[in-house]
Amino acid sequence: MDGKKLVYLDSACQSLRPRQVADAIGGYYSDLGSCTGLLASSNALAARTQSLVSEARVKMARFIGADESEVIWQPNTTYGMNLVAMSLSSRYCPPGIRMAKGDNVVTTDAEHHSGLLPFWKLEQEKGVRHRIFPVGSGGEIDLQKFQDFLPRRTRLISVAWASNVTGIINPVEGLVKIAHDNGSMVLVDGAQYAPHHPVDVGALKMDFLALSVHKMCGPSGTGVLFGVRELLEEMPAVMVGGETVDDVSIADGPGGPKVSPRFRGPPERFEPGLQNFAGIIGAGAAVDYLSKVGMEAVERHEDGLTGYMMSRLADVPGVEVVGPQAYEAGKHAALASFRVRGKEGKLIESDRIARWMDEGVPGHKILLRSGGHEAHPLLRRLGIPELSTSRASLYLYNEEADVRLLIEALTKLRQLDVGTKNPGSPRAPN
Repeated sequence: MDGKKLVYLDSACQSLRPRQVADAIGGYYSDLGSCTGLLASSNALAARTQSLVSEARVKMARFIGADESEVIWQPNTTYGMNLVAMSLSSRYCPPGIRMAKGDNVVTTDAEHHSGLLPFWKLEQEKGVRHRIFPVGSGGEIDLQKFQDFLPRRTRLISVAWASNVTGIINPVEGLVKIAHDNGSMVLVDGAQYAPHHPVDVGALKMDFLALSVHKMCGPSGTGVLFGVRELLEEMPAVMVGGETVDDVSIADGPGGPKVSPRFRGPPERFEPGLQNFAGIIGAGAAVDYLSKVGMEAVERHEDGLTGYMMSRLADVPGVEVVGPQAYEAGKHAALASFRVRGKEGKLIESDRIARWMDEGVPGHKILLRSGGHEAHPLLRRLGIPELSTSRASLYLYNEEADVRLLIEALTKLRQLDVGTKNPGSPRAPN
């Protein structure tokens, strides 16, 4: 771009895609462009589309260790988490799993905004109490303290598998056990974990897992909600309309004719209207690609590369890594958030850093993420009042040369001392 080589260090937001995924998406639009063929009267194009969409669901189910009936297509992780919150709190949800006034939902204060706001909304509208567990000073979860914290009538525990700020991988297996021992359900935000590690929802016995396919080599606006079949069978539809029902009839009733729908089972019950067929087919291609590479291979590659990045960042004077300072394989996601102080000890604003990396590095554009990363409560918890850091995130296509360029650029940036500010001075979060 602009005659410069791109160094992409923003995969925690959205990954790049292999050609196979782009070809699969383009193939849908150029060769099919049709609805699916769930009905007997479907045409040839619809039947082919239906076949590819069904295959993609099977591939995704195998990829995460689920049954295909437990895979619900969603635009992203946020939609999936909202679906769980709204369905479980619906008046039509069976009492055995319904979240009602006086019940509790527990999250940590280290969640992405998408792991907080659906439950804030429940508290505002339904009287379901949102209880917030404070993580440790470095962003970690102490399992014993978490267990002691759980209030009575906790229906749901929702937690991120990996932090998009500190990179901490949370002890989900232990949290699931605590939740189930307490009679609670578990919703896991897998956005930052699922693209980088093998996942087996059955082995971990989690109830719900939301993930974004656009972070794992797939199309933008494509995600998945996994739910245990027994729970999905009981949960009511949240958004209703075409494709969610087998039949709709109108019959006489009190006050006049009434609509009477007969809803489909999961997963179609939770997929209203015309779906993102190109995205779903592209998601299937992304799963094919990652499965061929092997998620164990992805994990090994990123473990080594992340450890290298963390050690090199620690060597740059004035760079302050957010969260754990020492890298431990298997306990840290493939990202690092950091702040930079110039020669005079003043903070260099993260948006200035991002712009300089984009414009000021000879021959290269180093693409970082700057801002609050949609996790403002966590940044406040970590003592970052300006609600902004720089974040470099890695994926299977990055290599040590990318990290070296980042380190060289940060070293030069400090020497230039561009765009500094007084420590702790306020700024508008983004």
